[in-house]
Amino acid sequence: MPVCRVNETTGEVHVQGTLDHNAAAVIILTITVIDRNAAEAFPEQNDTGKTEVTIYVQAFSDKNPIFAPPWTPARPQLEVEVKEEQELGTVVFSITAKDPVTGQPVRRYEKVAGSDPQDLFTVATITGQVSVNSRLDYEDSEIKKTSLQVLAVAGERSSEAYVTVNILDVNDNSPRFTENEYHTRLAEDARWPKSVLSVTATDADTEERGEVTYTLGGEGALLFVINNKTGEIQVARGAQLDREATPTITLEVTAHDTPKGGVNQRKTTVIVEIELTDVNDESPQWDESSYTAVVPENTAVGSPVMNVLATDPDLGINGVVRYQLPEPQGEVDGLFSLDPESGVLSVLTPLSGKGRNEHYELTVRALDQGSPQQYSEAKVRLLIGDVSTNDGVPSFKRPAPNEGASVMENSKVGTAVFQVEADDPDDPNTPNGKIVYSFLDDGSDGGVFEIDPKTGMITTRKELDRELHTQYTVVVVAQDLGRPPQLASRVLVINITDADDNAPVFVKLPGDKPLELEVEEEAAKGTVVGFVSAVDNDEGDNAMVEYKITYGNDDGLFGINRTTDNRGMIYVMSRVDRESVESVTLTILCGKAGRRMPNRKTYESSNPAMMQVLILVRDLDDNKPKFSKEASTSGVRVDAALQTEVLRLHAEDKDPTALPIRYNIHNISFAHIEDTVELLPEEEVNATGVFRLEVATGILRTNAPLTRYAHGIFTAFATASSAPTDEPAVSKVIIYVLRDSDLLQFIFGATPDKVRLQLPSFMKDVENVLPVSASLNIYDTDFYSDPNGAIDFSSTGSCFHVVGRSMKDTQLLLDTTKNAKLGRVFDKYTVKKVGRCVPPREVRQADWVEIWVLVIAAFIGVGGTIAACSVCCLYSRYRRQVKRHHQHLRLLDNPPVAAPVLPPGSIVMLPHGPPPLGSHHPGGYPHPVGPPVSVLPPASILSAEPPRPYERQERVMALDAISYRSGQR
Repeated sequence: MPVCRVNETTGEVHVQGTLDHNAAAVIILTITVIDRNAAEAFPEQNDTGKTEVTIYVQAFSDKNPIFAPPWTPARPQLEVEVKEEQELGTVVFSITAKDPVTGQPVRRYEKVAGSDPQDLFTVATITGQVSVNSRLDYEDSEIKKTSLQVLAVAGERSSEAYVTVNILDVNDNSPRFTENEYHTRLAEDARWPKSVLSVTATDADTEERGEVTYTLGGEGALLFVINNKTGEIQVARGAQLDREATPTITLEVTAHDTPKGGVNQRKTTVIVEIELTDVNDESPQWDESSYTAVVPENTAVGSPVMNVLATDPDLGINGVVRYQLPEPQGEVDGLFSLDPESGVLSVLTPLSGKGRNEHYELTVRALDQGSPQQYSEAKVRLLIGDVSTNDGVPSFKRPAPNEGASVMENSKVGTAVFQVEADDPDDPNTPNGKIVYSFLDDGSDGGVFEIDPKTGMITTRKELDRELHTQYTVVVVAQDLGRPPQLASRVLVINITDADDNAPVFVKLPGDKPLELEVEEEAAKGTVVGFVSAVDNDEGDNAMVEYKITYGNDDGLFGINRTTDNRGMIYVMSRVDRESVESVTLTILCGKAGRRMPNRKTYESSNPAMMQVLILVRDLDDNKPKFSKEASTSGVRVDAALQTEVLRLHAEDKDPTALPIRYNIHNISFAHIEDTVELLPEEEVNATGVFRLEVATGILRTNAPLTRYAHGIFTAFATASSAPTDEPAVSKVIIYVLRDSDLLQFIFGATPDKVRLQLPSFMKDVENVLPVSASLNIYDTDFYSDPNGAIDFSSTGSCFHVVGRSMKDTQLLLDTTKNAKLGRVFDKYTVKKVGRCVPPREVRQADWVEIWVLVIAAFIGVGGTIAACSVCCLYSRYRRQVKRHHQHLRLLDNPPVAAPVLPPGSIVMLPHGPPPLGSHHPGGYPHPVGPPVSVLPPASILSAEPPRPYERQERVMALDAISYRSGQR
């Protein structure tokens, strides 16, 4: 049975059998983890992992000390609880153990070193009491559980207990508000359940010790309620706030922890100050409930009658009071005015005829300036005293103040314009109450109108023209027949209404010049180009003008619409390309709105309803440069001088305002022409720097000798750009490197200056008449030089070659006998013939003198060869003879003291006779006796050491005792 098992879900390893230290002190388990989801989804994959767990089995002895339960040898653990914030040195728990041998309590306890890394506890050695050694703070410490190991020792026996200490939280923190004081503002008209503010307090303790509840107190506590959980303060149900009585309310909010209470409960109080803001909740209050005043009917206009007064207890603009007379006021309507600031009631119009014994009643109103506006009203009783009999003044019913009349122009004479009506307060059956009408004769109407004195009907006397006079002002007088007469006057403005009797016309520029406008090319559809304006002297709908483009808009680039201010707005209808059209001249016709106008009509300068608009298209850099040729081919002579012009690239930018074009060359490479000898090995090919392209002009020039590149082709890519950010145009460039012997020559019957002017068209015409597609390159044009070197100043020679064609193929292509069109082209440009650019060299016959010189030179060469062979043979024979007598070579062991230093190979002459007598050489040759006599030439200055001489003696040949001696080599 396995001694261990593992929980397949949690991974916990448990002991399920008896452990025997003697049988197995170490147990190694292999744990396998499997991803079941992956194994089910992908059974072919092996999604498992393995690890090893090593368990060390400690030896157990039943004689070791035994701790108090629940400690057991199999589970040597104890668990205790300790409250935080206990004083240092306080005993928090005790550990006891018993010696099973003696049955007595153990008297020696030790804390295992390193088991209490923070040194929180101290273990008493004798008693086993554990006391606090360091502050325990549940809130500040992240560790809520710690441990230590205690060793109980009995003699040489001991047991160990693993003590787990759970630190318990106590209520040692009071609630803490987020603010020291709270301040807020609240409108005085706030009602339940209006939220005032929320207070927040936190308690660092845990569980119920950290739960915070709120209560409300203070002088205004009855006006508000607080949520005991969230701390939200609200206006109490039925509470009435009055800023005018209490502008500021102070509350006290208390936060309690431990909601169930108890002796350990803690609390904190904070002040909440609520400032009530004013709302317009008070109406103005009059200083009197009603007012009474007396005024004579002859009181002058503007005279004060009385003063009324009202006040408002609100603040600011809510308490500012203004006065007014509400309408209507009945019988006294319009007779009096009330100053809005001071409340002074004054006479507004004459009171004549208003006097009577009964009083008039007037209403005055006082308003504050708050929102919503509050007001109150009071009654004023006015008694107007009667002074005169004809005191009734006529008053107008029609026209009312600022009322006007209108009549259409071109109306017939006698047309009714306006009916005037007036009343007189006096009896209409008496002269005091009868009214007659007239105009005030001030000449303002110009005699255009007349009024019937009885009926008050105003009619026309003349024909009217609104374009000459749009408005007339007349003063109408209503007068009674009393004594003294009373009268009233009223101003009447008569407007002349328009009749559609004028055609719209343009106001043209001096000299009938067209109106110039500008538009940027590629402008979006609907872009406004400009405006034109026509004048119609009519007004209103009669002056509405329609505009139409009748000519110059064949491409439909522009359109025109009428704007709200009666102008013609020209706008873009389709794509405008400056490269396609530089300007457009439009003919615009104006006419009455709603009337039909012709679709197409050319401009007539005499027609005032037509005008011309010149629209200039402003260029936009929207085109990149373009080469005149997508690929350019040229050739250059192999002996061309540096800076020779090879090719002139040309690119154009259609945008006239574009920046100058700049040229560059890239990726230049070189290759040998097929079927030619490669003068330059592949690894030595370097085309960089051979040519130089002028950035501004596009001229390609040679920049290095071309001898090494004979019979080759350079390929490169040229770019042209007018702006750094634009994509450049690209053209392929092919350059042939040719010898003069590879070129043909056109011979023209004209001078070089004339030929140069015709060369571009000549090349184009020749290429067009050739039976195959070919490109012709002409290199130089100068006076023609015949094969003998004579210069013909009446003819011109131009060397050329046809790209990709051999000289033979070129001659066949340019054969005029087979191409009549080519012959006509040659005749047109005075081409005499086509020949080689460099004439072939003629083979010259040698004369007899040159032949004899060559024969003599040959004999001399043969003789020299024979002499050299003879010398070599004699020298070889001499060498063989020397080697044959090599055995007679003898070594001089004692060379002369003053032996001369000779160069190698020196020959020395010895005296006649046999060598001196003396000792003999080991080889049988006698050595000289006595000091040697120097008979050698002076020492050579070429050696710094005395040589070791060898002596040769020839015995066979009679050399008169002459010997040969050689120095050291």
